[in-house]
Amino acid sequence: SALYEGNFLHGRYHGTGQVTHHATNATYVGEFADSMADGVGTLSWSEGECAGQWKRDKKHGKNKCSWASGIAYDGEWVNEAATGWRQTNSSSEWTLRAQIQLLF
Repeated sequence: SALYEGNFLHGRYHGTGQVTHHATNATYVGEFADSMADGVGTLSWSEGECAGQWKRDKKHGKNKCSWASGIAYDGEWVNEAATGWRQTNSSSEWTLRAQIQLLF
């Protein structure tokens, strides 16, 4: 189940709001359309966070994501697929970049 606080239109999440899914303890704060993340918002969960653009509940457009492991991606997404990859490790100061399609 989920808890939603925000605006509604015709009984569906619409406009600005916040939803927390109890099973995963993930929270999305931002814009909604037709009860889906749609627009600008931030998804946070125990292992990381993604902030940026969403379309029909999927990362789509510019997003900056980071994981507790130290992996980070700041770039374009198309229909939930990253269109580039950037991995950082602060202890050894290295960066790996490649143009690949990576699904999360």
